[in-house]
Order: sequence, then C-alpha cells, then structure tokens
Amino acid sequence: MILAGVFMLLLLPVGSANAAGSGGFSVTPPGVRPAPANTSKKSGSQQSSSPSKLSDNQKKQAAKEAELSAAKQTDLELEASLKALDTQLGESEQKLVAARARSEKADSDVADVKESISQSQAEVEKHTTSVNASAVDIYKHPDRGSVDAILGSENISDAGRRVGMVNRVIEADQSQLRRLSALKQDLKEDEDRLVAAQEEARSAKEAQEHEQERLETLKVKQEATLKANEARIRQLQSEVDALEKEEAAIQATLARSGAATPGAGPQGNVNVRGNGKFGWPVGGPVTSEFGQRCLGGSCRMHNGIDISAPTGTRVGAAGSGTVISAGSQGGYGNTVIINHGDGYATLYGHLSSISVTSGQSVGRGTIVGTVGSTGHSTGPHLHFEVRVGGSAQNPRLYL
Repeated sequence: MILAGVFMLLLLPVGSANAAGSGGFSVTPPGVRPAPANTSKKSGSQQSSSPSKLSDNQKKQAAKEAELSAAKQTDLELEASLKALDTQLGESEQKLVAARARSEKADSDVADVKESISQSQAEVEKHTTSVNASAVDIYKHPDRGSVDAILGSENISDAGRRVGMVNRVIEADQSQLRRLSALKQDLKEDEDRLVAAQEEARSAKEAQEHEQERLETLKVKQEATLKANEARIRQLQSEVDALEKEEAAIQATLARSGAATPGAGPQGNVNVRGNGKFGWPVGGPVTSEFGQRCLGGSCRMHNGIDISAPTGTRVGAAGSGTVISAGSQGGYGNTVIINHGDGYATLYGHLSSISVTSGQSVGRGTIVGTVGSTGHSTGPHLHFEVRVGGSAQNPRLYL
C-alpha cells in the first residue's frame, strides 16, 4: 500500500472507539474503554510482531513490489502474445492473398468457359441454319440434288460420283452439328463445375477475410490491454517510490528526535483493549482498523486506525511529548508527529489545520489540529498511528 494516504483506500465500518462525543478531544475516563477490535488469531499475530521482524513498511513495500513484479510479468506475456498474434496475422494475410487469387482465377475460368459456350452456341446455330436450309430444299425439291448432279455429269459414272458427293456434304453438315451440340453440352458441364468452384473460392476468401478482421480486432484489444498494463506498471512504480520516500522521511524525523530508538514494544499476546498508555485523540467510530487491506487481489498494509469525525473536530495529543514534525507529509496531508520518548511516537494525519509547531512541548489532550481530508483521503477522518522504535504498531494496543 502507499504510505502516503492510500491507507484510506477503504473506509469500511469495522468497529467503534466509543470515546467521548465528536465535538472535540476527549480522553477516555478510567475504567471505560472503546469497543475492542476483533480478537481473532489474525489480530493476535499482528500484536505479536516485533521490531526484529520486517517492519510493516518493509512488508508493505514487499507486497507492492510483488504486485509490480506480477504486472511486469503480465507485460512480458502480453508482448509475447502480441508477437505471436503478429505472426498469425502475417500467415493469415498470406492465406488471404492466396484465397483472393484463387477466387479471381475461378472468376476468370467461369468467364472463359462462358465465352466458349457462347462461341459454340453461335457455331451450332450457324450449322443448324445451314442443315435446316438444306433439309428444306431437299424437302421441296427431293430430286433436285440428284438430277442436277446427273445432268451436269458427262457420263453415268460421273453422275453417280456427284450424287455421292452431295450426300456426303449433307452428312458432314449433320455430323458437324452433332459434334457442336456435344461440345456445347461438355462446355455446359464445365461451366457448372467451374461455377461451383467459383462459389467455393469466394466462400474461402470471405472466411479468410473474416479471420483477418478477427485477428486485427484482437490485436487492437491486446495493444490496448498492454498499454493499460504499462500505465499500471508506471503507477505501481510511482507508488513504490513514494512509499520508500515517505517512509524514509518519517524514519528520518523519528531518528532526529530519538524516537526511532527501540523501546518497549508489544510483547506476546497483549490484550487488544490496550494498556492505556495513550488517550484517544478524537471521539468517533473507527472506520478502518490496523492491518492488511485486500481489494481485487491486491493487499495493502494500513499502518494505523481511521477515526471518523466531522471536518474541524479538534484533535488532541494522545500523550505528552515533543512535536517533531508539523506540516504537509505527502499522502498523509497535513500531519503532526509527536515524540513521546522511550522510542514511542504518534502520528496524526489528514488534518484540515495544524495548531502546533515543530519543537513544541505538548501534554496529553493538547489540541494539535482539526480533523480534515487532506492528502490521499476519501473523506474527513483522522488517521492515527502509534510507532515503537520506528515500526508501526496497532494503536489499539496502547489506547
């Protein structure tokens, strides 16, 4: 999670401080404590964490870096997928070119055979006309052919030869007509076959065009996904950088004041009701507890508790100490940090105004500012942290 106020990502009601009213600072009277948080094993594990383990911020950074690593892996997978898709598109383009060529060839073949059929039809009609004319002439003058042949002959032998020639011409015309009719039939069968091939080629071409469009659409979507993932990588990297910077700033502030010196942190199973070391800084319900916050597969560490209160509600120091920081603190917005000695420090974030200055001594209940929603915040509330030896602890353990 981002230390700079992404703590406030979820303001889900999870408990109540049961402190005094929300009109100003109130220290809980002796014997009366806010409602305890869930005392599950998970809370126990948070309570038993010690400074010797990874600090909460380190865990938070590790979680964010793991998320960043996963995003980078996704980026590599998307790039590999796009590369494979480019290969598919290249192959599809080649298939489409071939399919279009086959379709054009089929169109040309059909056009050629139709032209041949047209020519054959003309020949058939020509010979049919000639044969019909001869048939009509013979029908009207059945003896003309033979008589003319005989009369024009020099002798009987020559006359017989001429009659045979006339008959052979008539037979040849009829034979040519039969041949042309058969050719026309063959060409018609060729046309039927080629038209079927033409339809098949057109269907194949259209199918390949649709496949090409599908791949191109898929590529556009994957490029958009890759672009969005790369933007997420940049955002995550920015969050990691901001997290490191803000934590370093807080650690430096604590170190300068001596508040980073390890003190008496929680040991073993401390009752979640708290030991009363600090008073509640403001009255109001706790809307977000200390611990991991998971949303959409991403978990973030919330280093404090969020106490809901109206804007302008006065915020009091949880204990006596020295103000070591009072001003804008990145995602925390307007923030006050107080060193209480022995390694203890408290942090008050998202203030609308600050009433103290760095170096000022304060007592328990001293007004340090007013509730607001500055920095990375989704609404008016106080973000309250307790740090021991620089490591964030569950504030409820000390209230």
